[in-house]
Amino acid sequence: MTLQIDVTAPEISDCPNNIETGTSGGSRRYVFWTEPSAIDVSGTPRMTRSHRPGAQFPIGRTRVRYEFTDTSGNSATCNFTVEVRDTSPPVIHGCPSNIETNVELGETGTYVYWVEPSASDNYEVVSTQRSHSPLQNRFEVGVTTVTYTFIDTFGNTASCEFSITVATDDSVPPEITRCPSNIIQTIELGPPGATVTWEEPSATDLSGLPEMTRSHQPGTEFPIGLTSVMYMFTDSSNNAVSCSFSITITAVDTTPPTLHCPDILREIELGTSSIPVYWIPPIATDLSGNVSLVERSHSPGQEFGPGQTNVSYTFEDRSGNRALCIFSVTIDEVDTTPPTLHCPDILKEIELGTSSIPVYWIPPITTDLSGNVSLVERSHSPGQEFGPGQTNVSYTFEDRSGNRASCIFSVTIDEVDTTPPTLHCPDILREMELGISSIHVYWIPPIATDVSGDVSLVERSHSRGQRFGPGQTNVSYTFEDRSGNRASCIFSVTIEEVDTTPPGILNCPSQIHEPTDKCSFHKVITWERVIAVDFSGTVNLLYSSHTSGQEFPIGETAVSLAFVDNSTNVAFCNFSIIIEDVDTCPPTILNCPADISVTTEVSSVKTTLTWTEPTATDASTNVTLLLKTHSPGDSFYVGSTAVLYFFADSSNNSAVCNFSVSVEKGEVDTRPPTILNCPADMSVTTAVSSVKTILTWTEPTATDVTLLMKTHSPGDTFYVGSTTVLYFFVDSSDKFVFCSFSVSVAKGDNTPPTIEYCPESIITDIELGTDNTTVSWSTPNATDVSGNVSLVSQNYFPGHEFSVGSYNVTYNFTDDSGNGASCDFTVTIREVDTRPPTILNCPADISVTTEISSVKITLTWTEPTATDASNNVTLVSKTHSAGDTFYVGSTTVLYFFADSSNNTAVCNFSVSVEKHEVDTRPPTILNCPADMSVTTEMSSVKTTITWTEPTAADDSNEVSLLTKTHSPGDTFYVGSTTVLYFFVDSSNNFVFCSFLVSVEKGDNIPPAIEYCPESIMADLELGTNSTTVFWIAPNATDVSGNASLVSQNYFPGHEFTVGSYNVTYNFTDDSGNGASCGFTVTIREVDTRPPTILNCPADISATTEMSSVKTTLTWTEPTAMDASNNVTLLSKTHSPGDTFYVGSTPVLYCFVDPSDNFAFCNFSVLVEKREVDTRPPTILNCPADISVTTEMSSVKTTLTWTEPTLCRVYCSIVSD
Repeated sequence: MTLQIDVTAPEISDCPNNIETGTSGGSRRYVFWTEPSAIDVSGTPRMTRSHRPGAQFPIGRTRVRYEFTDTSGNSATCNFTVEVRDTSPPVIHGCPSNIETNVELGETGTYVYWVEPSASDNYEVVSTQRSHSPLQNRFEVGVTTVTYTFIDTFGNTASCEFSITVATDDSVPPEITRCPSNIIQTIELGPPGATVTWEEPSATDLSGLPEMTRSHQPGTEFPIGLTSVMYMFTDSSNNAVSCSFSITITAVDTTPPTLHCPDILREIELGTSSIPVYWIPPIATDLSGNVSLVERSHSPGQEFGPGQTNVSYTFEDRSGNRALCIFSVTIDEVDTTPPTLHCPDILKEIELGTSSIPVYWIPPITTDLSGNVSLVERSHSPGQEFGPGQTNVSYTFEDRSGNRASCIFSVTIDEVDTTPPTLHCPDILREMELGISSIHVYWIPPIATDVSGDVSLVERSHSRGQRFGPGQTNVSYTFEDRSGNRASCIFSVTIEEVDTTPPGILNCPSQIHEPTDKCSFHKVITWERVIAVDFSGTVNLLYSSHTSGQEFPIGETAVSLAFVDNSTNVAFCNFSIIIEDVDTCPPTILNCPADISVTTEVSSVKTTLTWTEPTATDASTNVTLLLKTHSPGDSFYVGSTAVLYFFADSSNNSAVCNFSVSVEKGEVDTRPPTILNCPADMSVTTAVSSVKTILTWTEPTATDVTLLMKTHSPGDTFYVGSTTVLYFFVDSSDKFVFCSFSVSVAKGDNTPPTIEYCPESIITDIELGTDNTTVSWSTPNATDVSGNVSLVSQNYFPGHEFSVGSYNVTYNFTDDSGNGASCDFTVTIREVDTRPPTILNCPADISVTTEISSVKITLTWTEPTATDASNNVTLVSKTHSAGDTFYVGSTTVLYFFADSSNNTAVCNFSVSVEKHEVDTRPPTILNCPADMSVTTEMSSVKTTITWTEPTAADDSNEVSLLTKTHSPGDTFYVGSTTVLYFFVDSSNNFVFCSFLVSVEKGDNIPPAIEYCPESIMADLELGTNSTTVFWIAPNATDVSGNASLVSQNYFPGHEFTVGSYNVTYNFTDDSGNGASCGFTVTIREVDTRPPTILNCPADISATTEMSSVKTTLTWTEPTAMDASNNVTLLSKTHSPGDTFYVGSTPVLYCFVDPSDNFAFCNFSVLVEKREVDTRPPTILNCPADISVTTEMSSVKTTLTWTEPTLCRVYCSIVSD
């Protein structure tokens, strides 16, 4: 069989040369060519290509590749390039229009600003060339051409040209000489005016003789007053300058001033000789506008006595005309002063416990200017009974004018104490353990009471808790009340020695732990003799459950020894003895195999053997296989091999199982070969256009054999259908074995479709602010070797509307065999901005007129703003700002705006300023005071007032204060007064400032509070909710004679809980003046009640055994509760479980709370001796239940134990 292999690549013909073409618009171009072809010895090869004729190619160079492949996988390629050149020039945006600007006459040039143009290209703009730059190149007078040239990558150019024209302009006004000064002329009062003449001014200008205009000519008749005269000179460029002066015609005045003088009425206090009287000086007016005071008989503020006085004022105008004003000042006597009183306080003493005493005093003495005073009211009379504390007594008097006066004084009754405190001091008896030198003794401190309720400990000989030795000690306490009365208490503290301490054991053994003897269930245990000592010096062994040297069984045994002293105090020594059972027997091996003998195959020196493995048991039920030399399934070589198993129990007792394995070699081979890794059946599918396929696999092998034959080899070709593959192996003894598997080849299609005309990625621009744009493309196509291919899905369609962003477009194709192919490309929508900003509120043209004396003016306006779809607009420049100064003439104002894409917009408007001919604007008053209202004291009819004086400003900068009626610091009387300031400028424009001063008589003195209590502190018993507190309510008086209590937050007799409270009384008079009285009420929680004892035991009666003089008793101990929730057991004489001897014993419990309040529980314990023995014997060391295990071969065992014994306590009572 001969195998032919094809290694020759297909032969290509008509491979195109490189292609060059151009595009005059857009960034892509369709390109066509004649496709190459290929032939091959095996038939027509399969063609794949990177592009198809008619595909779109971007600007630039693109590589096109064709590949032809025959059925043997040999391939040949055809490569060429397609270069698309850009032949369209760049597109220019924003090429400026021609620009015209002016410079001042005499200047040669200027700098000019413009927004530079930009350019875009369907490929890329490389560079920009310009002949001039904004604000960088100077432009001379005349016309200059500015050129911008844009060049793209392929050398295509586009140009932008515009002209800049610079012209001269004359804006300098003419210069005036000999402008006349202001002229003043006086005429007699009556004629309407007068004729005035002057020398006229002249002017010169660079452009020649300027044109003159004027408001008046010399020799014109002017009216009385001020008239402005203006000359205006204008050159050929309409630049103007003015000259102005004033003509004032003044008339003389022969009419006297006009006056107004009101009469004045005032009151004076009875007994006062005179008072100062103030008035508003008479106001004089005159045609001349200027009046002076030349004489007056009295001045405001001068002293006047009771009765009527005439006052005269004489005024004169500037022409010497005089006027006289006479008015009267009348002073009436009145009585408003209340009587004068004197009221002394009274202090008396009362014996503590007495309810009240009579008190006498001298009634208050009163005097008055009127000489007549009457008692109209009093709260108490001399000789009236008063109890302890302070009592307010009030007297009220009235004079004949109805003026009242009150007198309040206090009667204070102090309690005195001369009785000493009362005491109670009980004696104390305590017991102390034998051998102790001293003990702490606590007692309830003596309680002292006194009628004053306040007792203090001033001296004591000993303190609670101090140590006391055996015997009797006297303790003394001394108390003193707040009046210095003392009382003493002496009591005794007696300490008696008792022995309640059991003996002390010195060497009680700890637990004893020993193993058993070998093959034994007992062990002899010994220990040191146990020694006990006692304070009394005598200790006896009462009983012992075991003795040293005794034999103890396996397990734990409790040993107990009891010792007793002369006071029958017993001490115990208890310990345990543990005898541990130790295992010394080895495990027992079960089913240990017998020796094994086998024969191998002729070709082998070893064999594999298996057997049932041995096990072991042990009394401990815990046996471990420590080691084995072999396991079932191991290989054994020809010869003899020893096999060992080692077992051990938990006590490390061991046992061994051993047997031998003998292997002999056989003479004949009877076993066929064994095949390794025989392949499984195979199933494959060919391409739809093929009827065969090449397969490979791992070939099978066999041990110690020869491959006799095989039907196929890896890499063979298999045709459609099923083929059996066989391998035959044979060993030296002609034992055969074979390996077979099937190969199934099915015809199928696994070649994916081929996609044609898959578009390149697309980039499209969308105008900023536009939501979306439509994008179209050529729909891709697909072909397949099966002849049938379908478009199964696409996520976008040509003509879809896209918003800004990047989108992946996918077309999915599949053939009838489910082989798929995809076409993917990207659609990118870029947002661009080519629209200029929109200007908002661009001002209209502005026209204004300046004052006559000015050639300039300051102007303001709302500055324009701009919006743009990019939301990013910048004011690039502006020629002027709101608040700038503008001169007479016309000025263009420009605002330049640009967005982030350099699109520009301009706002322009003109400002025209004309000069005013006449000053008609009056001065402006600065800081004219507002109306003022003040209040004097009730005893005064006048007050002094001050303010910041007003000023005035004027465009002429010439303004004067013509007159004022008052000045800061003047005195103003009760009533309303108008204050006037008159200002005038140089053109006789008037303005005045007026404000009102109102003076009212009033009261601003707050009431005076009497008897405002000091802070109060009261005690509240612990557990009580509240307590009542009383105090004397405060009072208030006022100069107005009327003071009222308007509020108070607590009243005497209020119930207060624990805490601190601010008590406030608020008073006010008729004028709203307020005064407050505040003090603190503090409630402290105190504890004076002793604790309450709960479950205090009743007396106890008990009977002892016949052989005993004592017994142990127990009871439920008493407890105590208290409102403080904190009670301490201070001491107790006995505790439950104590031993009580025959007789009666008092038991005492003492409880105390945190405030040292004490409570006692006491009961008696009566112990009587029983006459008959009713107590059974006590069994010692009765053995516990015993469990043992015999050996496996035995049904019985020998046991031993310690026999129980009886313990009986024999007591003898010895009496003297």
